[in-house]
Amino acid sequence: MELDLLKTLVLVGDAGSHAEAARQRGVTPSAISQQLKVLEAQLGVPLFERVGRRSVPTIAAQELIAQLREPFERIERVVTAARSDFERVSGRLTLGSPRPFGSVYLRPRLIALLRKHPDLELVVEFGVPSQLEQDLVEGRLDLAILVTTPEHPSLTSTAIAHETFVAVASPEYLRKHGRPATQDEFLAHRFIVYDRDLAMHRPWWRAAFGARSEPALSIACAVASLPEMQALTEAGLGIAVLPDYLVGPALERGRLEALEPAGASRPARNAIHLGWRTRALPSARLLAVRDALSR
Repeated sequence: MELDLLKTLVLVGDAGSHAEAARQRGVTPSAISQQLKVLEAQLGVPLFERVGRRSVPTIAAQELIAQLREPFERIERVVTAARSDFERVSGRLTLGSPRPFGSVYLRPRLIALLRKHPDLELVVEFGVPSQLEQDLVEGRLDLAILVTTPEHPSLTSTAIAHETFVAVASPEYLRKHGRPATQDEFLAHRFIVYDRDLAMHRPWWRAAFGARSEPALSIACAVASLPEMQALTEAGLGIAVLPDYLVGPALERGRLEALEPAGASRPARNAIHLGWRTRALPSARLLAVRDALSR
């Protein structure tokens, strides 16, 4: 049995006449009558009877209409909500980001985004890069800012920004220990690092001293927090390699100084990506947030 026939029955019951139901649906009254005849044949019961010049629902039709009205209204609400996902920027979206980059990059963009789309509910979660990609793959995030190109085949990404790694030290440290320029001079210093694998230092080192150079650093402290690395460096405890967006204010105020290796041919740059699941449905809110963060 076609649901459309049952919907016609409910429409006629609510409209009060075949003619009004036909007007609301944009068809002729005879088309409505034909659909009701087909439904009567399928059900095996009469649905309307003639009373003078009017067609009146039978008791069976009245009971059907009463039982079907709420389910059809509920279906209509569900369909309308689903359609609005693709027509209107509203509802919840969860965005993941590494805290240091996100705290600088996101604020102005989120302010503009939320002012433009007041029905959007945005949830921002900060995390470590490896976990952000995993959360995106497993559906706990809708979008994620990633510091590397995502490796998982289910993800798509676009570059939204670039960070440049800068070697920095405090003026106090440089007065005490001197300003290094060559590779050997840098190796004579102590370093504040993110981890003992030197994930952040290695790209800078190779850009400064050659692709085959491997840093064998003397480590003063390994701390998996960029703000803590900066604080220890400002305190004069060693040299650190940090992203330009983080140390920019400290360089401007003279709390840190940038170190330029002799003969460095290129800066150490890294692309920041915005990632999403390739098969994610392109809802209006997903497209709006993706567009806002890609500018």
